[in-house]
Amino acid sequence: MSRTKLLHTRFREDQNGAIAIMFTMGLVLFCVLLGVAIDGGRAVLAKSKTAGALDSAAIAAAASLMRSNPPDNELTVLAEKFFRQNAEETSTVRETYEGFTLQVNRVAKLITVSVVTHVPTTFMSVVGRDVVDFTTDSQASFAITDIELGMALDLTGSMGWLDNSGQARKIDDLKVAANELFDILLPDNGSPGDVRIGMAPFSTAVNAGAYAGAVTNGRSTDNCTFERTGAEAWTDAAPDVASTALKPAAHLPSIDPANGSADPYSDGRGGTNCPDATVTPLTNDKSVLRASVTTFQPKGWTAGHLGTAWGWYLIAPSWDSVWPAASAPRAYGTNNLVKAIVVMTDGQFNTAFHNGLPSADQAVRLCESAKAEGVIVYTIGFTTAPADEVNLKACATTNATTGQNYFYHADDGTDLSKAFRDIATKLTQLRLSQ
Repeated sequence: MSRTKLLHTRFREDQNGAIAIMFTMGLVLFCVLLGVAIDGGRAVLAKSKTAGALDSAAIAAAASLMRSNPPDNELTVLAEKFFRQNAEETSTVRETYEGFTLQVNRVAKLITVSVVTHVPTTFMSVVGRDVVDFTTDSQASFAITDIELGMALDLTGSMGWLDNSGQARKIDDLKVAANELFDILLPDNGSPGDVRIGMAPFSTAVNAGAYAGAVTNGRSTDNCTFERTGAEAWTDAAPDVASTALKPAAHLPSIDPANGSADPYSDGRGGTNCPDATVTPLTNDKSVLRASVTTFQPKGWTAGHLGTAWGWYLIAPSWDSVWPAASAPRAYGTNNLVKAIVVMTDGQFNTAFHNGLPSADQAVRLCESAKAEGVIVYTIGFTTAPADEVNLKACATTNATTGQNYFYHADDGTDLSKAFRDIATKLTQLRLSQ
């Protein structure tokens, strides 16, 4: 072989070897880049899940701060427990956490939580990177919201029956649920806002107690009241003259077709089926509310529109002359003030005496008028049939943003307590601040 040909052959072999080396190096680089992309994607996924768990922890801590104002160390323990529970439920990349911190700004009502996340790598370890670390923060606060809440609570005879669990009377379920709501909105350590709650127990009529004379133009003889008639039948006009006063209870047959031929007013002994429990004006004294709840006893038929009306009257600014000064409702549209009504019933609205309309229809008209004033209306059907829930849903507010209708169905005491707790939580208006 000539010297020239030998040199050409050696050059070609050297070139092939260089290509093999370059290919191998390129393959290694590609694998490294692919590994970085995979490990980076896992880190991004972990960061997203960490942020979600931190958001939930921040909200939980802010809720606790609002409800019971615990010390910083208790808030930290609560928030970290909440965070780890949520993080572990969604963990998919074997990430670990350390350095959980919580800071409280009690003046601004702001919670800041932070944690360091470690995500183990699979491919990046070949270049000496065994773990990806990052820090995530979240903040939550709640608006200091004043609340005026009127509760229209059904004390009709059927509330003495067992709930659908067969374990408890419905009236006893109501007492438990109402007290749970009081504990949330009126915590023992004090609420950061001005929260006042009033109650209007109803059955065949509403017992106005000491206020009966004022609201019936002096015509009530037993403190019990029926609906208002005339132009103000479905408004919150002050009952200060005869034309705007409520009707006193009288021995009248029901005009509601759902009631049939029964006489809901009489208890069969010449007395009335008006509840013994009286109206409680707005108060922030939880002991007063609790004491009133203990007097709840079931009897009578269901004039649900009367309860709905009184739930509204409790928070209506035009009724400020009726109530004691400490219970006087504030004006509609007051900054950072939420006005709301809860209407809870265990059956069909079936008793009415005036205005030529069934109780359910009158209740819907009252709800529409209240909502037009910015009042939030929550309704609860306790063991109610679907047909009886149509009007309850029509009464309830529908959230303009989420489309959620604020109607709740409850089958037993557990469901009823859950509904009351959810209403109390909604009223606190928690929000993520960043």
